[in-house]
Amino acid sequence: MPQLDQAVEEAKETFAVLTKLMAEHGISFLDIETFVQRPVGLAGVSVAMAYEQWARKMNTVACLLAHQQGIDDSSRLSTLDRQRLTVAAFSLVQEVS
Repeated sequence: MPQLDQAVEEAKETFAVLTKLMAEHGISFLDIETFVQRPVGLAGVSVAMAYEQWARKMNTVACLLAHQQGIDDSSRLSTLDRQRLTVAAFSLVQEVS
């Protein structure tokens, strides 16, 4: 599915940008939520923006996976099903890396 392949590639690229920014500024994934909620300074804003872009790309991958499974309206999924799709999307992105 070319659309899924493209989405995975975009998610991979945004993840690389995010992890590079995090490394440059000494930010761990444990701290990322704080930076997204209250970005401080240029570093905080850059990391927050990169995280939000990566999250959007991962959501696109998860939605395409849902569509492959015959789920046309992913807003009706249970929390557990959303979590499964998120894990599957992340695994797919990591597999391609």
